[in-house]
Amino acid sequence: MFVKQEQFNAAMERYTSKSRYKVLGASVSIINISLQLYLVYRIWPQSIGAGWQILAFLTAYLLTDLINELVHMYMDNNDRYDSLTGPLIANSHYAFLNGCTDPLLNRIAAACYDGYKINTDLHYARYVERIVQLANTNHSASRCR
Repeated sequence: MFVKQEQFNAAMERYTSKSRYKVLGASVSIINISLQLYLVYRIWPQSIGAGWQILAFLTAYLLTDLINELVHMYMDNNDRYDSLTGPLIANSHYAFLNGCTDPLLNRIAAACYDGYKINTDLHYARYVERIVQLANTNHSASRCR
């Protein structure tokens, strides 16, 4: 467990110190939103009737929500912090959005994983401890001046 915690800390250090990871994360978000807007633009003029169009948007929303939650479930249970994508993996933990499809996702997660409360949450614990220690050190140093 200690090794994974140290790998997590190192991955978060790489994420915060190398701007390319932040740029990549922002780029993925921008591309994702742009594609969604493009699809709305493309579907809007289609003449399928108001009821079907509303049903299509609701279906698309639920499918997108489910896919998004599945990706977050996978990332929350991924602990390959020493890989090239390790900083992105470490930074993506605790990003569950609690979407509409959570009841279904909870069943899928229970069937596939032991649970991130006994895995990645424990990796994150030492990172939080370290941040609190750094904050206390900085606060003590600023009072001494």
